[in-house]
Amino acid sequence: MRSLHPDPNTGRTFFCRVKSVSRAPSGLSHRLVLSGVLALTGSALFITAYPPWDHGLVTGWLALVPLIAAVAGAPPMRAGIFGWLFGLAAYLGVFSWLFAVPGFYWYHFLLLDAYLALYPALWSILVAQFVDRSVLTQLGLASAWVLMDYVRAHAGFLALPWITLAQSQIDNTPLLQVAPLFGEPAVTFLVVLGNLAIWNLMNGWRIPGAWVCVLPVLGTITFGAYLPSHSGTVHAPTIKVAALGTDFPAHASPTPDLKARLDGRIEFFQKNLPSGVEIVAWPESALVNPKQFPIQVDNLQRLVKHKGVTLVAGVAETTKFDHSVKETSPDDQNKLRSGAWLITTDSVVPQQYEKTLLVPFAETMPLKDWVTWPVWLIPPIPEVIRGPAPRSFPVPGKVRVGIMICWESLFAEHAKTLVNDGATLLLMLANEGWFADSAGAQHNLTARMRAAETQRSVLVSSNMGPPLVIDPFGRVASSRSSNSGMRWATATIPLVTDRTPYTRMGDIFVLGCGLFLLALGVTGRFRLHKMPDGQR
Repeated sequence: MRSLHPDPNTGRTFFCRVKSVSRAPSGLSHRLVLSGVLALTGSALFITAYPPWDHGLVTGWLALVPLIAAVAGAPPMRAGIFGWLFGLAAYLGVFSWLFAVPGFYWYHFLLLDAYLALYPALWSILVAQFVDRSVLTQLGLASAWVLMDYVRAHAGFLALPWITLAQSQIDNTPLLQVAPLFGEPAVTFLVVLGNLAIWNLMNGWRIPGAWVCVLPVLGTITFGAYLPSHSGTVHAPTIKVAALGTDFPAHASPTPDLKARLDGRIEFFQKNLPSGVEIVAWPESALVNPKQFPIQVDNLQRLVKHKGVTLVAGVAETTKFDHSVKETSPDDQNKLRSGAWLITTDSVVPQQYEKTLLVPFAETMPLKDWVTWPVWLIPPIPEVIRGPAPRSFPVPGKVRVGIMICWESLFAEHAKTLVNDGATLLLMLANEGWFADSAGAQHNLTARMRAAETQRSVLVSSNMGPPLVIDPFGRVASSRSSNSGMRWATATIPLVTDRTPYTRMGDIFVLGCGLFLLALGVTGRFRLHKMPDGQR
């Protein structure tokens, strides 16, 4: 620091640089502790935005604010560490149910958690450098988060487009109406902008900067509040549907009698099917190796014809939790099948769908031609046969159904492909039997997002998860019976045939975010030196 001193010979004063006597190490330590507390506070807010807490309508708009405060102005390395800490704690909280999966150990989660935390870490480095720059860089930071989410959703066998900031707003129906235009990324963009606006106001930064962030959010919510009651779905033809929910927990002892279980489902279907239903969905793996039970399958087909309905039921050669799978090695060609049967009143043989998107390390072994995975890390698995490209299926009533088996519902491209092939109704068949309770509720977030993006109703039929009927705006439209063992979710829903801009154009919004960031870089808005206050 510079200090004023008198010259003993001339009496004049002069400046000299002297060593600071402030307690820098103590101040730095205090700052580090405060930053760590802020990052973990943001993680806590992030966790409570999703099931089982479901406070996203509030905490989704606040989760990034403490993180921004923790890293603003920090050196890049420090910002990255606190962003990584935020991600570690946040994803540990929302995905803690993974520890209930058989064979999934702490070191598996550590690897997954450390990888997912890299995305908020990279974003935090950008925040540290640019959050106090021009108004345009605020939009750039929101664009950067969208691009990182896109990479996370398309990272090959590491892809995981789950628990996005957009999904924290799944009950915010007005905001969700931007999804038919630009997809889930646009919703995420607005949520990040909202967090930036709140940080600007709390930090005493420019009021105009806060308004630039908040105006797009307010405009979208205003538009979205108007849309559902004035859209073409009001006059669309309707159909009554039902989704079955079952409670067959994992690790049942003794091993369940699959024939008795199938008989129970058929009896429940016969005695309790709500009147007027035209399409029925059963969960993933509802029919386990049904070719072993030809009498039951024949009875089911006759019952479908008698009831005059279409039944879509999940089919698997085996399940992961009912009984031991066949002893196979990674090189064994005798692979398993997983998919669905469509049994209709006018079919002799069910139409069959085979799953096309497989769960890495659970249904398929990634990079097996190039990488030999250590057995202690990735034990050999009986792989599932990958089906052909997804397509829709015609059923009576001038309806075409598109099927999403569990994992497939996480990926917007899968639903878009089904709709572009003519699907007027989407079905998600899931089996949450080996997970904790919150897994099913979190999984349904993606089904509701697919409904909003495509403006197609979605039936969710789940084992050990809540069955739902979702309308084309992402709202839960179903009522549920109170039976705790097996229960129906039923609703009358519109059949929409028009394709949304998002299903037509795809991820054009993400492309726009990338071009915007490129323009900021070319014009010098993203630089590592601070701009003078008058130029911000």
